[in-house]
Amino acid sequence: MNTAYKLKWQKEMYEKSPWMRKFNSARRRCYKHYRNGLYFNRGIKFLISKDEIKEIWFRDGADKMKTPSLDRINNEGNYEFSNCRFIENIENGMRAKTRLGKTNPYPGVSWNKNRNKWDVCICLQRNGVRTSTFCGRFENVNDAIKVSKLKRELLFK
Repeated sequence: MNTAYKLKWQKEMYEKSPWMRKFNSARRRCYKHYRNGLYFNRGIKFLISKDEIKEIWFRDGADKMKTPSLDRINNEGNYEFSNCRFIENIENGMRAKTRLGKTNPYPGVSWNKNRNKWDVCICLQRNGVRTSTFCGRFENVNDAIKVSKLKRELLFK
């Protein structure tokens, strides 16, 4: 199959079945050699079928989303029907900061070991441009969480 024909066929397939792009991307992330085995080395497996991803696509209303993103509810879990959902890409990007093993599971709040304080930094993505707003450092994690919540409410109204 020549490259031009393959690209045309792929474009037509993704226009007709947009969930297939998400299916193929998620499956690729689980390969051993993709990004030095980022998912493979964590034991994350791709266990979802094409029919299941199509069902999730319509269940979650991904066809009505601006930029749908396939999200694993449990970030350390496998790609399987019970652990997957479609959410807006910007929301998925904010969830990325809450991975297991981080010091604090609250988005935008992290421990700064050099200063022995909690940092609050809110990430925002608009029109494909990612920016971050530093909101301060705090001795108490509860103060940092309060400021993070307030700032998020202001930014995402």
